[in-house]
Amino acid sequence: MGLLLLVAVGAVLGWLASIINQPANGRNDYVLIGIGVVSATLAGLAVYDGPILAGLSPRGFVASALASALVLLLVALNRNAGRAGDTGNRR
Repeated sequence: MGLLLLVAVGAVLGWLASIINQPANGRNDYVLIGIGVVSATLAGLAVYDGPILAGLSPRGFVASALASALVLLLVALNRNAGRAGDTGNRR
C-alpha cells in the first residue's frame, strides 16, 4: 500500500508540474509524470525503514512529496533556462 501511495504522490505532482509548465508538446507531460514518480518513490524508500508494502509513515510521505516537488522544480528551471538562452536567430 505504501508503494502505491508513493507512486500516486509522484504522479500527481508530475501532472501538476506539467499543467504549470505547459510544455509545447504532450510528450513532455509523460516525462514530468515519470520524473515525479521516480523521485517520490526513491525518496520514500530512502526515508522509510519498514516494509514499504505494508504501509508508509508520515515522514516518508512528506519526504517523498518534498523530494518530488524539488526535482520537478529543478527540471522546470533547467528547461526554462534553456529556452531563455534561445534567441531564435538561427540561419
